[in-house]
Amino acid sequence: VYVVAEGNEGNGTDIWFNRSRFGNGEYWEEEYKIGDLTADGNRHYSKPRIEYGADTQLHCTWMFFTIDHVLDEAVRYRRVTNLAGFGIDDWGDVVYLTPNSNNVDEYNPSLAAAHATDTVVLTYHSFDRGTGTLEEGKIWPSYDGGLTWTQSDTTSTPDVYWTHDIHTLPGGAFARVTAQGWAHNTGLQRGTATNPIVWSDDQSLVDRDYQDGNTIPFGCIAAPDPTREHRLGVVWRKIDNSGGPDSLFFDAEWRSDPGYPNRETGFPMPLAAGVISPPGICEIDGDPEAEIVFGDADGDVHVVNHDGSPVPGWPRGVVEIPLDGPVAVGDLNGDGQNEVV
Repeated sequence: VYVVAEGNEGNGTDIWFNRSRFGNGEYWEEEYKIGDLTADGNRHYSKPRIEYGADTQLHCTWMFFTIDHVLDEAVRYRRVTNLAGFGIDDWGDVVYLTPNSNNVDEYNPSLAAAHATDTVVLTYHSFDRGTGTLEEGKIWPSYDGGLTWTQSDTTSTPDVYWTHDIHTLPGGAFARVTAQGWAHNTGLQRGTATNPIVWSDDQSLVDRDYQDGNTIPFGCIAAPDPTREHRLGVVWRKIDNSGGPDSLFFDAEWRSDPGYPNRETGFPMPLAAGVISPPGICEIDGDPEAEIVFGDADGDVHVVNHDGSPVPGWPRGVVEIPLDGPVAVGDLNGDGQNEVV
């Protein structure tokens, strides 16, 4: 087990490394610094990531930033051989992959390494301070185990994509979790160790564009499931900038398999306003299929058929619905038909 972490000693945040031998996590060696800042408390290293690769190599990346933002955010990298068996002596020099004075912020690095070849893929986000524009997520491949890097500015995608998380899969494949634009959409893409700068079309995970001025999906983390052909499950969070509650979401590639819920024709359906009441599934209009009943932020109660179409006569306005205010459905007057409360 290999661990990297950030820690502040009062003169800037450093990057620390440790490993547990025998693979059981019960015996840990003494930790030591692999990224050391001693200038002042204004400069920091942050967000380290570590991956193991081929031929006893370990690869680590992290970002540099300053509290006063005078210097640009930048990407750092360091590699070690012999699985760090001889401590700090096995580590190569810290590589400054991007500068901290080019008026461009390079941040949130992530990497993955092939296990059968010396291919390593490093990704990061990029923001041009001068123009105020978000650039496509950068992908840099190395074909010699991190000794040299090829600067490849963009991916093959037509829009602006960030990489939030990247993983190595069996057979020399890579998979990455993406965010489109200013985090409007979360998705998955796949690439190969032979051509790691060309990626598949984005496979969207969200059912709608979540960036509505108040909410943004962000912070995506993935993990491959070895019991399901190493397909990925993904968790992401939705941040509510208006002061409302944040949310966590989960989706996985295997959830479209037989036996998992599959979307009916007509879904996902567009919504006029956000849903604020837990939905009820019940019988309203006397046909053989159940309906979905819910309230929205505009104060309307909706009744929707199994194909996504509205039941005639609905929605109906009730002026205001409390946040998380439930709907209840039942036969209140004994006439054999359900009422909605």
